[in-house]
Amino acid sequence: MAEEQNLTDIWRAHNPKENRFTFYSIPHKSWSRIDMAWTSKTLVNDIESVEIAPNVWADHNPMVITWKGQQKQRGRWTLDPQILREKEYLERVKKEIDFFF
Repeated sequence: MAEEQNLTDIWRAHNPKENRFTFYSIPHKSWSRIDMAWTSKTLVNDIESVEIAPNVWADHNPMVITWKGQQKQRGRWTLDPQILREKEYLERVKKEIDFFF
């Protein structure tokens, strides 16, 4: 199924030889990696790192995925005034305001 959907186990892609686990079964006294994160193969290079973090208070260990992201641009955000000319946008904003107030 993963192949059909063009998905990759991002942990394995970034840690091909490492053996780490995300779940400990107390009754079976065994570790397994049942918690997984999948991404499309085209996004694998956009992920900087994938780690399995330690955990002492639960039976699952969290996965920490760091996205490379985009470079921050200087300056502050401003509203493009062109958007205020779009009738559909204005109707939606009015509807949201009425809903909340």
